Amino acid sequence: MKKYLTFLLIFTTGLSLHAQRFVCKNGKMSFFSETPLENISALNKNVTSIIDVPTNAIAVKIQMAEFKFSNKLMEEHFNENYMESEKFPTGVFSRKINEKIGFSKD
Repeated sequence: MKKYLTFLLIFTTGLSLHAQRFVCKNGKMSFFSETPLENISALNKNVTSIIDVPTNAIAVKIQMAEFKFSNKLMEEHFNENYMESEKFPTGVFSRKINEKIGFSKD
């Protein structure tokens, strides 16, 4: 069984510049997994992210229980069986960006 899992992080409105930091307090993250029985997709509209310009560091914080599925049973399984959202309510990702970022362009 082939599964394709794709995470898409979208920095939307709410980007602001604070002391050379881009902060997004209402970002969106979605994922999609293709399976032979049923495709699985969810959207989270409660994602916070920061890009620190001088250090090229990025950090993303996700409230796991905020992922919304079209199928409520999938949402329940995701939170209870896979992510254990009550035990681990927040997901955090942090890395350093290696490439030069052109902030003057879209």
